[in-house]
Amino acid sequence: MTLCVAKWLMEDLFHTDFQKHIKAIGSMMEHLDAEVEATVGCLDLILKWFTLRFFDTNTSVLMKALEYLKLLFIALSNQDYHLTEHEASSFIPYLILKVGEPKDVVRKDVRSIISLLRRVYPASRVFPFLMDGTKSKNSKQRAECLEELGCLVGLCGMSVFQQTATKALREIAVHIGDRDTAVRNAALNAVVMAYNVCGEQVYKLIGQLSEKDMSMLEERIKRSAKKPSTAAASKPPEEKVAGSANASMLRKPSSNEAPLKLSEIRSQKAAEQQPPQPSSTVPREFQLDPNFIVDLPETIMPDLLVVESVETAEATPLDVPEFKFRLPSISSSCSTREDSSSINLVISQVASSDAKISVQGLAKIGKVLQEESKWSLFLGHVDEFIVAALMQLRLLASKRLADERTERQQQVDKLYSLVINTLNSLVMVGKLAQEASPGVLKDLVYALLSLILDPQHQDSSKESPLIRSINVVLLALCKNADPTNTLSALLMLLQEACTSTACSSEFSEMVMKCHWRMIRLLPEKIEALYLDKILLDIHNFMKLIPKEILKQKSNAMAQRTVKTLLHTLYRLVGPKIMDHLSLIENRSESEVEAHLRRAMNSASSQTVHHRSSVGNLFIIVFIYFSDYKVHY
Repeated sequence: MTLCVAKWLMEDLFHTDFQKHIKAIGSMMEHLDAEVEATVGCLDLILKWFTLRFFDTNTSVLMKALEYLKLLFIALSNQDYHLTEHEASSFIPYLILKVGEPKDVVRKDVRSIISLLRRVYPASRVFPFLMDGTKSKNSKQRAECLEELGCLVGLCGMSVFQQTATKALREIAVHIGDRDTAVRNAALNAVVMAYNVCGEQVYKLIGQLSEKDMSMLEERIKRSAKKPSTAAASKPPEEKVAGSANASMLRKPSSNEAPLKLSEIRSQKAAEQQPPQPSSTVPREFQLDPNFIVDLPETIMPDLLVVESVETAEATPLDVPEFKFRLPSISSSCSTREDSSSINLVISQVASSDAKISVQGLAKIGKVLQEESKWSLFLGHVDEFIVAALMQLRLLASKRLADERTERQQQVDKLYSLVINTLNSLVMVGKLAQEASPGVLKDLVYALLSLILDPQHQDSSKESPLIRSINVVLLALCKNADPTNTLSALLMLLQEACTSTACSSEFSEMVMKCHWRMIRLLPEKIEALYLDKILLDIHNFMKLIPKEILKQKSNAMAQRTVKTLLHTLYRLVGPKIMDHLSLIENRSESEVEAHLRRAMNSASSQTVHHRSSVGNLFIIVFIYFSDYKVHY
């Protein structure tokens, strides 16, 4: 690996201090966009290093690693890269182990990565790894793997089973009798997904179930309002494909067929035990159905027009028949996959270096965001779009520097405005803004604040329209994005502002301004906040930045901002906040616990004084920031 990475990065990657690991992952995230080709070149080694991190006990390193992996697979997908067998087999089994983690936030990130894997590795090859995961002793892992299997069947159909439909479905159906409720429900959902694809054939494939398990399955199928996806004529039992047949050859029942009763299933299974009739040598999928030809509507041909001469024919007007052909409807699963592919294509256009292509992509996305019925198409693609938009902003910055002609500058400014306005349309949609991850939010806020500080975008006489649009985006982010992810992103930014010599004091002050905006919104956001994660981020901030740096005059306000965030959280939650330090290792040595205990003691003796002082501090800080560009 020494041939693939710089010496300083190599030292951080294999340092005994986990803080060095966090720093190394942060550096890899920063350079990912610029060094995608180099990353692909040593991808197997990178994935193996992150596999080792899965066995670390430090939650901070694990969360940072998962954050990087999400960005990595998005970048690989944008490059149309596909994992090799070696890369997949050395990474996916260990990723699936982490889906059984007790912490919800970890499982959520792992699920996101597994969904991204489908873009760079065939779903049919991910399937065996998930099947192995269902054999785990960890009930959470079994449940999550079964849920993912159900999703794969719903998205890709029975083809995901390859040649093992019977064996796989029987192994899934076994979990219907599991003692764990989550595992039972996940197994039932997976079998229902298969029923929606192949209908009654699923009863043959799952094999013999106990009466209790079969009753639960029947009830779940009845409650699932969805009918099998396509219709086919009902055929006698002896014509049904045997359980060992290829899944792609399964017959789908008509939509008006009701689920078989338990007695019917048992009698059918008894009949199946008789020796099978010899089948035709011609595969069934290539045979003609004679009934289909007989049932075709008779085509009535129009009578020929008889004319006596050419002159008469030219003078006689012809009745052209109306064209009544209609394209066949596409199944919902295919439509969903095509929509997803279309969104990916449009997002890739946004990051194009060709301005015309980028404008077309932004216009299409703007159209999708204007119609509420189409918002669901964007789910799962929010991070990708924001990353593409940020890449376009970087391209525009380089174009502005490279060409100073007035006409060229005006074109660049128009595209700047279009990118910012499209981002604004996105973050205005609450359920889409909630999907943005902390790392992507951090990069977005950094880019927006950098644009505000860019002298080329500032008008001495009045605030430019671009700056006003950026302020609107920042305000919408604070209001609509996931509060946990937003605060995590802002804490990461503040940490970089305090430690980096490249960040100006104006940039640090605007980052703190965003913090104060979030602090003001905390009373209405506190219920949705993942306190354990935020307290861990504050702990890391205080631990990573030495006290000597925080005590410097330039960083005094940053330290006060973080402390005020901590005290505000205590004021809103009360003493129960001490129960949310679970992610912090050696909490007794953490400054966060010390600050919270001081706040607890202060609140018990001087509650009124404490609240008034916090209010006064709000006023002081907002007066302090009144001269800067970010207005809320």
